[in-house]
Amino acid sequence: METETMDLTPPTKKAAKAEKEPKPAKEKKVKAEKPEADPNAPKKERAPRTDYGFAPSAIIQIVKDKDNAYRGKRKEWFDKLVAAEGKTAAEFLEANKGVDAPRGWLRFFVQDGTVALVKAEATEQTAEAA
Repeated sequence: METETMDLTPPTKKAAKAEKEPKPAKEKKVKAEKPEADPNAPKKERAPRTDYGFAPSAIIQIVKDKDNAYRGKRKEWFDKLVAAEGKTAAEFLEANKGVDAPRGWLRFFVQDGTVALVKAEATEQTAEAA
């Protein structure tokens, strides 16, 4: 009798391959080392801060033309600024002392264009002219 070995692998599955060869390890790229900075070299000058009109005596005004669609924390702070409209920046800072950074929020809204800081001298001159 002849002995035949039957292949019992189902036709939908692939037969196991012979042992796979391990992949070669990838070579790591070596970065060029930076030379150490000279501690006596002059430092780069920092760009001057942009003046956004802040002064303790500056008066807060809400710009009516601007779309004021805020959500979350921005809306909360914008509502605080709306309540402080016509007051000085110092009064706003004092009223919100110890909460986040009121001066930073004031700066954000001024740079965003929804709030304007008007110098107190400018409002006094317009009141005298009227």
